[in-house]
Amino acid sequence: NQPDSALFFAQKAVGLARQIKYPKGESDALTHMGLVFTTIGNRPKALELFLKALQVAESGNVYGLIRAHALYNIGQSYGHFGDNS
Repeated sequence: NQPDSALFFAQKAVGLARQIKYPKGESDALTHMGLVFTTIGNRPKALELFLKALQVAESGNVYGLIRAHALYNIGQSYGHFGDNS
């Protein structure tokens, strides 16, 4: 595991996706950033990124697996926090 490298490249991917106005790529990269933060134990930051990934997907009319991954990870985060509402 190399979370520093994973985070570095995910941040680069977010920047590039924004630069070329590619919401699918931005949402996917944000989700990957969230997974890195989950791995290193910063679940609040991970949840923030998963929610941002969903927001980007929704505003960019992105559907399918990219959106599903964001939703799944949001559910996992809330399950970890014990918030089932």
